Amino acid sequence: MKILVACHCKEPHLEDNGLLLSPTLNFTNKLTKQFNPSDTEIHYIDQNPDCPAYGKEYQYYEWSEVPNNYFDLIWYEHCPIGPLEEDRQTREIFQSLVSSSLEKLKTNGLIITQTYTSEEFIKGILQKVGIIYKYNIETNVVLFKDIPYWLFRKGNHENKSKDLYMIIKKSNKGGRKRTNKKRKKNKQKKTNKRKYN
Repeated sequence: MKILVACHCKEPHLEDNGLLLSPTLNFTNKLTKQFNPSDTEIHYIDQNPDCPAYGKEYQYYEWSEVPNNYFDLIWYEHCPIGPLEEDRQTREIFQSLVSSSLEKLKTNGLIITQTYTSEEFIKGILQKVGIIYKYNIETNVVLFKDIPYWLFRKGNHENKSKDLYMIIKKSNKGGRKRTNKKRKKNKQKKTNKRKYN
């Protein structure tokens, strides 16, 4: 299984104030009940210039460096996408992040992240910029017990039972195709418009 962790450095490092950034993450496949399975390949993307892992294998700085259609799972770890209802800038960051991520996912791949936003609102802001139609995605908000995979820092024993997670599934490569019926209807509209102009 190939995983990309977004907003996280491959190597832990300290800020000047002593705060630990990007602690080592463990992976659990909750479907098979496997902990850090040996066939898991984890990559990272982090745009913090202080990340010490740049230039090393499986560490990226720009999304353009990340291979397309490659990952089974993209996990957002502390990305700046808090409550999406609060401000426009947060929504735009989220839309850009999801759009970039979907290019990197395989068909039927998943994006998973903790969320504070309703499923209806998430669908609305993705629909607004055409992401839902371009990739024909499925979006769900579920409780922690219902997520199939989990990445977590060592020693994290927080009670997650009430936490909500957003799951976005990339259903197919082509997105929705316009039907012949819609094409004919649009063609007829253009013809009628010419007649009356």
